[in-house]
Amino acid sequence: MKAMTQENRLARFAGFFYVILAITGMFTFMVKEKTIVYGDPIVTANNITSSETLFILNIVSELIMATSWLFIAITLFALFKKVSRNIAVLMLSLAVSYTHLTLP
Repeated sequence: MKAMTQENRLARFAGFFYVILAITGMFTFMVKEKTIVYGDPIVTANNITSSETLFILNIVSELIMATSWLFIAITLFALFKKVSRNIAVLMLSLAVSYTHLTLP
């Protein structure tokens, strides 16, 4: 069996966090679809109060998504810095700023 290289480990690590990102993203999308009614804040408030646990799990899921995105960005930076350090730094800075904007 062939030993894994550092690049293979990093790629698998990024892939694992992409799977986590996809699962939590689907969950967040489904919860928002059921709880938030755009244009009607009273119905939205009633939906949130009737299923508080689900709404809290939605917030936790969004935090896990943001953390996964940061881990993906850091891992991809480690993979791509050998190709072009400047572009890898740009990618990392844009990913960090995107994560900051999407936090609940």
